Amino acid sequence: MKSNLLTTVTKYMDAYDEVADMASNFERALKTKDWEFFKQVAITIKAEMQTDMFSKKFTELSLEEKDITQRTYYNINQILDFLLNPVGWTKKRHMKYQPKGKVNPNQGKEGNK
Repeated sequence: MKSNLLTTVTKYMDAYDEVADMASNFERALKTKDWEFFKQVAITIKAEMQTDMFSKKFTELSLEEKDITQRTYYNINQILDFLLNPVGWTKKRHMKYQPKGKVNPNQGKEGNK
């Protein structure tokens, strides 16, 4: 199973300026009233998944069923987060996976030695 369904998309955003530009244009379009329905539906789906995971029905599932549901919800949530904010989502992931040899500018002087 692929660990992150958006890896290919983010690699294209990194490698091709025109793909990154399209993502920026899409993100700007999301801020218009025309996309309000899409945003509300995505947020509603995210809320329904969270509500389901805290339900009695979910707690009664077998461990295997819980695992499958959690993995599915996680991937759906990641995709919806990306679609709601592709540039921001990609930037956050790049910050998260920086090589350990880099200096963190937010760290105190003792930590940068």
